Amino acid sequence: AVTKVLGWTDVFVGIVIVANAGNAAEAYAAISAAIRRRGSPGGVGEDSGLDLALGIASASSIQIATFILPLVVLLSLFFHPMTLVFGWVEIAILGLMVLVFNYIAHDGESNWLEGLQLVVLYAMAAIVIFVLPSTAISG
Repeated sequence: AVTKVLGWTDVFVGIVIVANAGNAAEAYAAISAAIRRRGSPGGVGEDSGLDLALGIASASSIQIATFILPLVVLLSLFFHPMTLVFGWVEIAILGLMVLVFNYIAHDGESNWLEGLQLVVLYAMAAIVIFVLPSTAISG
């Protein structure tokens, strides 16, 4: 109902909206840890909170990719069988996200510009998913 009113596709809702709603707790914890960085001298080191924020963000993504997705496919055998197939758009977006995140996180430091770059990259991916037809994304 909401998808028809707003003109959103099921793929967009699943990849962008539901994924963000499901990660709200992790996002809050990562943002809180990053905000604590401001209180530490220099903003680096164990007590800066940035290492915790990066750890939460990467661990959540790894957990979903290596545990949740395969578990959903296995559980689908009992209800409605489905396969886990990624289209070229999904693979390209995922690969680009991984490359940029690794480049930004490799030194263990960050600033507002690197954070803005990640947000803009995510917004660009969301726009691509919104604009392209579902058949181009899902294969």
